[in-house]
Amino acid sequence: MNITTNDPLKCLLRGDSDFGKDNELVFDGCGAGAITFNVNCDGTMTPCALLDIPMMNVFSLDIEEMNKKYKENSFVKDMLTMNLKGKCKDCTKKYQCGGCRARALIQNRDILGEDPHCWI
Repeated sequence: MNITTNDPLKCLLRGDSDFGKDNELVFDGCGAGAITFNVNCDGTMTPCALLDIPMMNVFSLDIEEMNKKYKENSFVKDMLTMNLKGKCKDCTKKYQCGGCRARALIQNRDILGEDPHCWI
């Protein structure tokens, strides 16, 4: 039986290192907006189902326009740079976990703030 989870701390169960097989940096954990996203029934794309931050409307754009808007989106840039704050900033699991950005925004009013539910 396979059990999957979206919990950013799933990296602890896998025991992965911060680097992949070709020594590239592994980006895992909360992928909101950077490696995953949510599309509502009206076509509004958000970073995840818990973050009501409109990124674009996929019904009103062609694929080239979506790609351009995605690359220019400030939230996506923030997630890819991983300039996190609080205890997430210097955490050894920063690139594997990253904490939950929705919880950080809700509790700290800062999308890059620390995940208040993290026990590491």
